[in-house]
Amino acid sequence: MTGSSSLCKLVCSSIIGLVVYYALPVAGRSEWDDEEQRHSRAQDLPSAANVKLILVGFRHGNRNPDQFFKNDTSHHEQWAWEGNSQLTSIGKRQAYSLGKFMRARYGSLVPDEFYASNVKVFTSSADRCQMTMQTFMAGFFPPKGRALWNYNLNWQPIPYQINDPLLRMYNVNPCPAYKAAYQPISDDNAPAAREWLNRDPDLVKYIAANTGFNASLSDLGDAADNIGQMIKFNVPLPAWVTNPTLPGYPPKDMATAIQSYAEAHQILQANQPDTARLMAGLWLDQIVTTLQQKRDGKIPDQVANFYAAHTETVLSLLRLLKVTDIANETPTSAGLVLEFTDVPAPAVRVIFHEPDPVNPDIRLAELKGFSFCAGQEWCPLDTFISNVKEPSFSDYRAACGLPAC
Repeated sequence: MTGSSSLCKLVCSSIIGLVVYYALPVAGRSEWDDEEQRHSRAQDLPSAANVKLILVGFRHGNRNPDQFFKNDTSHHEQWAWEGNSQLTSIGKRQAYSLGKFMRARYGSLVPDEFYASNVKVFTSSADRCQMTMQTFMAGFFPPKGRALWNYNLNWQPIPYQINDPLLRMYNVNPCPAYKAAYQPISDDNAPAAREWLNRDPDLVKYIAANTGFNASLSDLGDAADNIGQMIKFNVPLPAWVTNPTLPGYPPKDMATAIQSYAEAHQILQANQPDTARLMAGLWLDQIVTTLQQKRDGKIPDQVANFYAAHTETVLSLLRLLKVTDIANETPTSAGLVLEFTDVPAPAVRVIFHEPDPVNPDIRLAELKGFSFCAGQEWCPLDTFISNVKEPSFSDYRAACGLPAC
């Protein structure tokens, strides 16, 4: 939705553990028969036995670039046949394996049968996010027992809400405050953007000349996406990458150098407080409110919220939550789980999850910490809220600098 009238209607410090989760098909059997196929080393994560609520956020799965090299024809058939920015088969596998991982860990918390009172689901309006959530839910909520409705289709529909102010603020139009905060990054005039571009001016010119793109961080990010996707789908790289004519390459690797520009603008947004707040402040407010309501017994049946979003949104939220040991880039389908317990007292802990960089059917997860609860696995809820609430907001129109509806 666009326009203000339409938008009014939109609705501890160290790594403690590592888990690797496998959801691989078994020859001769349906990939939906997960119980016998599941191979897990989940003992490396602490038990979820006392967890009473989970808030799960993730970036969309692997997607195609926003634009393709001007002189490339391979994407028409060999890869990216889905179109610009669309979810790929790898992205679907990432989302599905994430759903399986979450079901394996939280099966005793979230019933196998879907009940609207138990689970709330949110996604941005982007096709890739909606498709990621749908595929995630296929892995998390395969129909069983009385929920089976078609024996030829091991799937059931799960409702979700589209909410761009919550998960895709850059698509909210108008939002003058966001536009003003993001403009220096978008124009590559922010000091951090200029520094990134000036690291290797000759490389920037070389990439622009061979791709037909502009010499901007946005277009360099698209170049990185093209190279990354071609590698993932085993498509031969262009000769200007494999046999570069730029001095210093080799011994430097051209493909690696190009990929260093991946998600540049998204990373800069998350690392700048003003844009990070506007990108994830409403999401943070919903998280804090949901945790308070669960603590106070106001939502006794609710046990899970799921969110499908974007790099800059997920990374901004991690920054606002002051989660430690988080790299700049958030891989596709990666994100966080906030676990809430009231045993012995209300507290939260955070897990960072991501796909294996090579095999999209494998999930990795690490227990992280909060900078303000250093060394503590569980952070007292009051401490958590007092340290993260300040940048949150409940009225996105006010945050955008728009008049009330």
